Amino acid sequence: MDAKHTKRNNERGIALFMAIFALMLLSAIAAGFMYLANTETAVNANYRAGQQAYFAARAGLQEGRLRITKGSAAGDLYAQANALTMPTAAATTGGIYILNPAAGEAAAVPWDSTNQYFDDTICKANFPGLNIAYGTQNTRCTPAQAPTAAWYTTVNSNSLNTGTASALSYKWVRITLKANRSGSPLTTAAAPLDYPYQVDSSVGANNNRMVCWDGTQQVILPAGQVDCKTPLAGGTVMNPVFLITSLSRLASGSERTLSIEVADDPPFYNNSAVNSQDHVTLNGALTVDGYDACSCSCAWNNAKPSVYVCSNKPGKTCLADKYAIYSNSNVDALTGKSESATAGTSPIIAENQAKVTDVAALINRYKSQPGTVDATQAPYNYTCSPGCGQHSGQTFGIPPLFPADGSAPSDPPANDPSLGAQQTQVTYVPGDLKITAGSIGNGILIVDGDLDINGGLQFFGLILVKGVVKFSGGGANKTNIFGSVLAGKSSVDDTVLGGSAAIHYDQCALQSNGNPAPPRMISSREIEY
Repeated sequence: MDAKHTKRNNERGIALFMAIFALMLLSAIAAGFMYLANTETAVNANYRAGQQAYFAARAGLQEGRLRITKGSAAGDLYAQANALTMPTAAATTGGIYILNPAAGEAAAVPWDSTNQYFDDTICKANFPGLNIAYGTQNTRCTPAQAPTAAWYTTVNSNSLNTGTASALSYKWVRITLKANRSGSPLTTAAAPLDYPYQVDSSVGANNNRMVCWDGTQQVILPAGQVDCKTPLAGGTVMNPVFLITSLSRLASGSERTLSIEVADDPPFYNNSAVNSQDHVTLNGALTVDGYDACSCSCAWNNAKPSVYVCSNKPGKTCLADKYAIYSNSNVDALTGKSESATAGTSPIIAENQAKVTDVAALINRYKSQPGTVDATQAPYNYTCSPGCGQHSGQTFGIPPLFPADGSAPSDPPANDPSLGAQQTQVTYVPGDLKITAGSIGNGILIVDGDLDINGGLQFFGLILVKGVVKFSGGGANKTNIFGSVLAGKSSVDDTVLGGSAAIHYDQCALQSNGNPAPPRMISSREIEY
């Protein structure tokens, strides 16, 4: 009995020890949960702040993009942006900074290396005219890489809350032209230097030339060409590519720097008065003229045989490099009686040629533009199932005054007193369309099917048809088109030109087509140093 009692005495307090151990274990688990909870809270807060900074920077990019939009109320910087030159230390036309301070905050000074909002990405844009060392991948620009001259101009943000406590956290937006190596930081300093994202790596010593947008791809400014918008003789009309960069920083320190490349699509210039991807049938009283009605003054002289003579309009050089008809198939021979085709090219009519335009892609480009009018909606309310029926007296925009003698509208085009002020419009018809009486238009008429014009049409701009076009005549009204006609391929019928139609190539009419829309966003990226 004494031995058992002694053993029990030796075990006295074990329950207390186990309880304390369990309490310590639970406390450790609780502390771990608290730590994890705090960590999760911090991670979520950091993520939220990062997202706020990211979308604020996106907002800055969109302000820059909207303010260089041609023809819009917001496009107050369009002219200034299109007057930009490649950045140099000798001029203030190299860039634009849009500044967006919060309440009680001095405007950012992105060109000052001692400022908290210093533009530490400018060296990565590779502008040799600023006389700074090129940026290196994964490295911020240093104060030594800050431009020393005022190569920019500044404007204030027009954001609704700028200068208030509710101001978005983007501090500045930079707008410049794009150069070949812009956005391509140096990755290998040893010769040859490695800039992996050049637009064109084959241009040698001139590899920092301006970058242009031809509507399909980015290309280097051709040698000898002054800017993107002024092509060399026979060159392609293009638009400059803009590099827009935005810095956003929150009070917590979260920071994001984003960049986009944007450009306006150039006007569509056809290579002929009529471009058809199918056989072309000629009949009726038909005139097709490839001379540019905007820059050429043309008339038949009185010699026998009569000769078509064109000269420069005042202040212009007559554009004579467009065909009358360009076809991927055959074109009927002219009879010499009621059909006339004129152009400065040889041959005047080009048959069995390679396709130069993707009609389907062009239709998709224009029909998706902001402001395009779908003919199934008001005021047309066409029912298309799949054809869109027969319609008369249609108005697809208000054209300028068409002189009674059949000559081209003046430049700048005058208003037609009977119609009122001119109005361009992009109209999309999602199926076959037949026009049976006098109609008018200005801009772009897109027919996602076949188009039959029977009864007259006065149109200034581009007629773009997925299928075939028929000018079948009828009625007292003549068809007059200044601009160009582009018809796609169809296995059902031929493109038929006739019906008392006069079709004149007119670059002024094509240049004015389209709706005001923000520049196309070509690419976007986040600059992660």
